[in-house]
Amino acid sequence: MTGWEIDYILDEITLDELVLIYKYGIEFEKTKSIILLNTFAEALTGKKKEIGDKPDLKKFYKLYGDKIKTPKKG
Repeated sequence: MTGWEIDYILDEITLDELVLIYKYGIEFEKTKSIILLNTFAEALTGKKKEIGDKPDLKKFYKLYGDKIKTPKKG
């Protein structure tokens, strides 16, 4: 997530800094997933959502739930 080597992280960064980096990384992944879902929904419906709108997951799964393929575990 940071691009730094583990030795540098363990030697030079405080725990508070590490938690802050982790927190920002999680926020980035959430933002990235919202963008991905909005782009996917726009491609399927042809309707563009406004920036900042969160996807309606219940409606999404109701409309496209049977088309979603999940990887098999095993």
